[in-house]
Amino acid sequence: MRLRSLALRGVTRFTSIEPVSIDFDALGPGLIALVGPNGAGKTTILESAIAALYRSFPSRPGWYEHLHGRDSFLEVLFEEAGSEIRVRTQVDAERRTTEQFVFVDGASVTTGRAAEAAGEIERRFGSLDLLLASVVSAQNRAGSFLLMSKGERKELFGELLGLGRLQVLHEAARDRRARTEGELERARGALAQIEAQLAGKQAEETAVERARLHQESVAGRLATAREEEAAATSALERAKSLGERIAALLSARDSAARALTSADLAHKDAIASGTKARQEAARRRETNEGQLRDVEAQERRANERHAAAANALDARRARLEATLAERKDLEAAAAQVKALEDELAGLAEADSAQAGAERKHELAKAAADAAHRRMDDASLRVISDRERLAEEAKLLDRVPCTAETGWKGRAYETVDLAGTCQLLKAAQDAKARAPQLKVDPVLVEAARAARVALEAAVEAVSTATLACDPVRTVEIRRDLPALRDKAARASTLAQASADLKGLGAELERVNEERSNELKAAAGRRDRLADESSAIEADLKKALGDAIGRETTARGQVEEARLRSVNAERDYREAASDGKTLALAEAGLSTAREKRYAAERELREADRAHATAAATLEALAKHEAVLPAARADVREAEESVGAWLLLEQALGKDGIQALEIDAAGPEVARICNELLEACYGPRFSISFETLREKKSKAGEYSETFDIKTFDRGIERPVEALSGGERVVVGEAIGLAIGIYAARKSDVRWATAFRDESAGALDPENAQRYCDMLRRAMKMAGLHQLIFVSHSPEVWERADVRLHVVDGLVRVEGVVAEQREEASRATA
Repeated sequence: MRLRSLALRGVTRFTSIEPVSIDFDALGPGLIALVGPNGAGKTTILESAIAALYRSFPSRPGWYEHLHGRDSFLEVLFEEAGSEIRVRTQVDAERRTTEQFVFVDGASVTTGRAAEAAGEIERRFGSLDLLLASVVSAQNRAGSFLLMSKGERKELFGELLGLGRLQVLHEAARDRRARTEGELERARGALAQIEAQLAGKQAEETAVERARLHQESVAGRLATAREEEAAATSALERAKSLGERIAALLSARDSAARALTSADLAHKDAIASGTKARQEAARRRETNEGQLRDVEAQERRANERHAAAANALDARRARLEATLAERKDLEAAAAQVKALEDELAGLAEADSAQAGAERKHELAKAAADAAHRRMDDASLRVISDRERLAEEAKLLDRVPCTAETGWKGRAYETVDLAGTCQLLKAAQDAKARAPQLKVDPVLVEAARAARVALEAAVEAVSTATLACDPVRTVEIRRDLPALRDKAARASTLAQASADLKGLGAELERVNEERSNELKAAAGRRDRLADESSAIEADLKKALGDAIGRETTARGQVEEARLRSVNAERDYREAASDGKTLALAEAGLSTAREKRYAAERELREADRAHATAAATLEALAKHEAVLPAARADVREAEESVGAWLLLEQALGKDGIQALEIDAAGPEVARICNELLEACYGPRFSISFETLREKKSKAGEYSETFDIKTFDRGIERPVEALSGGERVVVGEAIGLAIGIYAARKSDVRWATAFRDESAGALDPENAQRYCDMLRRAMKMAGLHQLIFVSHSPEVWERADVRLHVVDGLVRVEGVVAEQREEASRATA
């Protein structure tokens, strides 16, 4: 696994909007040092590559406590066997939620769930414990091999050696042995059941014979019962003729009894009808009285509503009359508002004009100042040029022969000798040009025009200022809101006048509503009086009808009672002569019961015989499979022994322990090679994985101790100084990483070290760098990234990453340092 790039945002000190990105590919192979002041974020950069994978900072407890905002993230890109593996951990620190994605060659292999991504990461990168003990050395030494317990060291070596597959086979053998033991128990149970059943075979044969004899006995009794049933049937037929007359008399008796019951019910119903009529009349009276109370309440509510409406109309009339009384004041306010608003607008225009004049004044002043500066500059240049030309013209005064007079043809002429000398000619020109130099008239005119414009702007400002009146503006703005309120109320005068005229009609409507409601209540009162009269009339009629029905029903009861007595007498006389039919029916019933019982017993005898025969047949089949059941037991016993042996061989005390015993010397050899390459023969270590028991000579117990030697003398780990413990611990961690690179399925090409050389003096710190380079070569590492505050250490790195104020700056080392580092590594 080679780290190619790292990006993060919202992690500890790195809280800027723009993420921090580091392209480790561009840094090239070698030692990469993270340097900077304390608290700048060096450890954050180092541990973010691990936190992006395992959602945990090795030297900091917690997770969301070190992240900020709702869009924090950590992203790493690794390369393994030509494939790119990108892991992005997205965090909402405010909601405390985490999503993690794994991409392989740009394609997502997870759905964002953290648990799913964790499984995929451990499968590809190994466990965090293995990382902390090998390629990562955290600031707080989390995962340091020296600080582990013996059990943790052994477990780490097990993962390092890939003994997980043996543990899986061990557990599979244990499960298979458990299943085989279950099969053995079932086979033994089946064999015991067969043997127990075969033990009762003789008893089953006896049961079959008894069932056959019982069948024959029951068949004889069934034949006798059928003959008795035929005789009882004939006797019943003879007695049926007498029974028909008895049945007719019985029917007549029952009919008379029903008639008596019906007449008695009719008599009781007639008596009850009078009571029902009185109860119905009472109910109707109560309903009528309740409705009468409702009418009274209706009249009371009508009067109350009328009084409330009349009071409300009187209040509205008073408010409207008060509003109309303010008419003159409100209309005057409306007129004054218009005048004040116009005056306020004029004052605002004056303020605006003053501000414009002041801006123009400022522009004119700036233009005048610029024109005067240009004219002053031109005047200075003219003065300077005049002085320079005067200096050049002085040459003519110092040379006497600037002209001569001679005969030229017919007259004397003066010849300018200065024209023949370049210096004299220049002095002559300067003398002639000096009086002509003056300031450009355009600049003079521009300065004058700018001055005139400035004077006009000053005058305009003064005029505009006179038109402004801030005190009056304040007064108007103070008085205007109250006047506007009055003016707004003036618009309601017309509506108030109209409303006042409509109050009379509203009062008439309210009076009419009360009159209508009172009329309706009076009508209901009259209807209720009529209903009271009807109730009394209906009650009187119902009571008369009830008395007539009661008299009629009483006569019907007496008649029905007489018929019932006569029918009962005739039936008893006939029944005394019909006892023969009852005896015949009883005899037939008894005969049939005997037949039914015999048939049931015969069926039970048949079933018992069939059951016994089937049981005997099943025992014969069990006897046939008995040898096979015994063979199954023997085979299961052999399988249990074989699986138990395989389980013990694959367990932690078997082949796994042998693998760990064999790996210890190799890791110690790599560690000692690192120590010797950098510190000479002073330090060495060895692992003790077996220890002879004091109680029994020749027997050994499992352990995992580290022995350290200083110039051949054994010293306990606890006795080493801080710097010595750093040297030995780092050598062991690097050795484990190298061994992991050779044996593990996960091969790391990048290692991480955080302030591992903090307790070393300058000389040992430089040797420590040599050990890091030697470890890189032995492990085949592409880069080793480390944090250091010691210049003796980080100056020997190939690349330095300066971390300051949440920023990372890349700085390479000089060529001499690279060559020195190469020679030290070699």
